[in-house]
Amino acid sequence: MDVMSGRIRPKRMGRWLRRQVWSVWYEYVGHLTGAAPYEFLNFGFDHETEWQPLRLAADDEPDRLFINLYHKVAGEIDLRGRDVLEVGAGRGGGASYLYRYLQPARLLAVDRSARLITHGNEHHRRPGLHFERRDAEALELPSDSFDVVINIESSHAYGQRQRFLQQVWHVLRPGGSLLMADFFLAGAIATWERDVTATGFAVHAKEDITAGVLRSLDQSSALRLQAIRDLTPRWLSPLFRNFVGAQGSRVVRAMRTGRTRYLRYELAKAGGERRQELLIREG
Repeated sequence: MDVMSGRIRPKRMGRWLRRQVWSVWYEYVGHLTGAAPYEFLNFGFDHETEWQPLRLAADDEPDRLFINLYHKVAGEIDLRGRDVLEVGAGRGGGASYLYRYLQPARLLAVDRSARLITHGNEHHRRPGLHFERRDAEALELPSDSFDVVINIESSHAYGQRQRFLQQVWHVLRPGGSLLMADFFLAGAIATWERDVTATGFAVHAKEDITAGVLRSLDQSSALRLQAIRDLTPRWLSPLFRNFVGAQGSRVVRAMRTGRTRYLRYELAKAGGERRQELLIREG
């Protein structure tokens, strides 16, 4: 997926180089954001009239659109009292929301960026919630140690999504769930879903949420442009316009034309009771 610029195209690179480019990029993002008041790095989601609005504390209200995306993905199942792993935690705002509002017993949030993990521990850590630097494609965590894994807008940066799936399968307990959302090239979705089933996951839910993500990008356009002006040198602005999903950027045009689709999945590891009937919703 070409989300960075017209010249830097990770999808055309070898897998190893792709991983290195994204690793350097996210470390640089961690450096630029520093103490800036941006705790979420996702595109957000606008529920429109689909759900009742979330009841948020006043301090969380400015991040409603970004929290909406987390709730759209993770709110599908009850996390209370469960052991949860977030892979690709970014600056930690999502992990903080999940822990404070959805009440898992413990939440481990991991990311490949040392700077982002340091920020998470300094600003969001609390008993039951902590942040560690780990690689999504080599988690090195005990098998059968989590009930739920959450992955929001992160898998596009991996060298091999199938390796990530294998790592999640290893750490999930039987009957556990992988709840995730990300953008996918439309032509690559069938290959991705073959990897899902080849790893052994069952698709309990699939939903195209592109329209809601685009509504969020429209509503937060001014905020995204302000972040670019505040944080980035002018020569990097084209890269960051794509990274943050600014209006007119390549990634936004691709979603508007259908070349890229933003999908939500609930995947289940065999071995426990099936939580619900198979639901496939595509818009």
